Amino acid sequence: MTTTASSSLRGRSLVITIVIALLAAFGFVSGSAASAWADGTGTITGTVTSGGTPLSGIQVMLTLPGGSYVQFASTADDGTYTFSGLPAAGYLAEFTPDLGAPYAQQWWNNQPTAATANVITLAAGATAVADASLVSIEADATISGRVTNSLGNPVEFANVSVSPVNQNQLGYGQTAGSAQTDAGGNYTVSALQADTYTVQFLPPFNSNYVTSFWNGQTDATLATQLVVPDGQNVSGIDGILGTGATISGFVDAASNPGVGLGGGQVYAQNAAGTTIAYGFVGFDGTYTVPGIPTGTYTLEFQPPFESNYAPQWWQGESSLASADFFSMDAGSALTGYNADLTQAASISGTLTAAGSPAGSLEGGSVYAFSTTGDGSGNTGFVAADGTYTIPGLAPGSYTVDFQAPFGDLHAEQWWHNASSPGASTPITLTTGEALTGIDAVLGAGGTISGTVQGKSANGSLFPAQNANVSVYTTDGVLDSAFAYADDSGAFTISNLPAGSYLLYFEPQGDTTDFIPQWWKNKATEATATPITIHAGQTKANINVVLANSTLKATTPRISGAAKVGHTLTAKPGKWGPGTVTFTYQWSRSGTAIAGATGSTYVPTNADAASTLGVTVTGSESGYTTQSLSSASTTAVTGGTVTSAVPTLTGTTTHGSILTVAAGTWGPGTVALTYKWFRGSNRIVGATASTYTLVTADIGKTITVKVTGAETGFTTATVASAPTPVIH
Repeated sequence: MTTTASSSLRGRSLVITIVIALLAAFGFVSGSAASAWADGTGTITGTVTSGGTPLSGIQVMLTLPGGSYVQFASTADDGTYTFSGLPAAGYLAEFTPDLGAPYAQQWWNNQPTAATANVITLAAGATAVADASLVSIEADATISGRVTNSLGNPVEFANVSVSPVNQNQLGYGQTAGSAQTDAGGNYTVSALQADTYTVQFLPPFNSNYVTSFWNGQTDATLATQLVVPDGQNVSGIDGILGTGATISGFVDAASNPGVGLGGGQVYAQNAAGTTIAYGFVGFDGTYTVPGIPTGTYTLEFQPPFESNYAPQWWQGESSLASADFFSMDAGSALTGYNADLTQAASISGTLTAAGSPAGSLEGGSVYAFSTTGDGSGNTGFVAADGTYTIPGLAPGSYTVDFQAPFGDLHAEQWWHNASSPGASTPITLTTGEALTGIDAVLGAGGTISGTVQGKSANGSLFPAQNANVSVYTTDGVLDSAFAYADDSGAFTISNLPAGSYLLYFEPQGDTTDFIPQWWKNKATEATATPITIHAGQTKANINVVLANSTLKATTPRISGAAKVGHTLTAKPGKWGPGTVTFTYQWSRSGTAIAGATGSTYVPTNADAASTLGVTVTGSESGYTTQSLSSASTTAVTGGTVTSAVPTLTGTTTHGSILTVAAGTWGPGTVALTYKWFRGSNRIVGATASTYTLVTADIGKTITVKVTGAETGFTTATVASAPTPVIH
């Protein structure tokens, strides 16, 4: 099914894409396997076990190495799964047990993360087997402790939340377990797997305590991490809830002073706009915000739901940017922080379709967006008589966007009769103003449709499922229209006003195998080809192929003799597409050689007896940088042994012992051998580092030749000075 969507915010496009990706990621896909592939003939199959026992219901996610979703399957009763219809490519398989199941998530082949996962290489039409054996992790550990206040008194009904530091197993923001304290402040969180956790202590509802973490921190980023071994009870994990500050006051309407305006909320916010604590406005208009830590804050006063009062910040300001801030200390109690909410402004009118009766666009939407770009504004919906009202608007300037109901093909429009947000006429509202007559008549909308495909490193094409297709007007303004590709790669964008547009195609996910592009196969918005649409016109076959972001590369090799003084040259091989820039790093027995970063390298004496290798890194704009290493050379030869002239010590008389002092040889450990000479004649059998003088030596000179040998080095021989034997 081709999915069509139109929105007034770029964020809605991203939200839908994220939702689709999450649905696929957690297995909420119809059928036993959901495929994003159209025409492959290969198969990946396997069996998932633990300790030899087949596991059913294990979620198996197949992706490309960059993270792009391919297929999902769930193991059968016998632990088997199958992915079919796959083109030749490299794949990653992720095996995820159900939440709470006593098994660790893993990637093939027994890898703990996607970053370390092994690639399953599938040839055209082939079948690859990828079995998995999941590690059993029994959820039988516990964390226990006691929660008290700063005076040491127990805190009942405090909530204790335990979250894994690594969220892979549960998903971001999930907790592994929780408990509530009893009257003595005691708690126990059970059924935990062996893992590393943070422990958060949350105050009882509406109490004046400040949320804290173990061990004594109020900031989550500073929380001490707790290692919980398999099957153990980790006790003594106590929490202290410090006393917070409170702020209280009264909320009424400026038009009805002194009469409480109940039903709203009051939020204590820091300078970043993060809500630290909150309270509810009672029916009498009074409120208290408890549990505020020491810091600097402002207050946001939110009116009751569906009332036509404007939000307000302290004191009497219409936005966080202009709000006043004040400091609070732990235990302080500020009072008299009152607010008089003013009547909000509103915009109303009618929305009809050209040539159709009033009410033909019932269910359509009208959006008011602040021109300040802070995201503020509100929405109104078209009633059965064609009228709409946008309530709850603060004074300021707005653009108004008119949209037909979902599925209706009338063109989106901006006030006043504008086809793009950049061309719209802003509307300025004063405090409490009820502006009427903001009417619009929608004409027939245009449609753009086509397909988005990805191109794998080996050239095969497949649907780029969930790819975002965003529409920009030619003046560079992001239009409100977008679509995402369905599981066949098809997309349709409807409700377009007549005009010229630029289309941007972006693969789903933060990491991806594909390179985004502008129509028509352009890298930048400035070079993109516009698409012109007339009223009611359909432009079909806007088809794109997203190039693979992985460079094509071959394993580099080294040419030349691995010998000291001889030049070695790195041969990168064929890389592409386009012009690839290379950098080099030579290594000695696997360790990088400092400064050896050229395409050539001349081995030195330090390399003798070692093997050499080179890593080539290729980079090109728009592609993922890739590094490949060559095979190692044979051991380098041709090194020169450093030697010393040996000397003889001892008395030069008959019967005395002469000893060789060989001196320092190198590098490394050099094996030394000895040959003794009487005059120029070698003394048979004299091969030790010592020699005992005999009668035949009297009147002669004695010399020793020392030979040093080491693998990879040229052997060296050095003779001592002749030593005369007197008597």
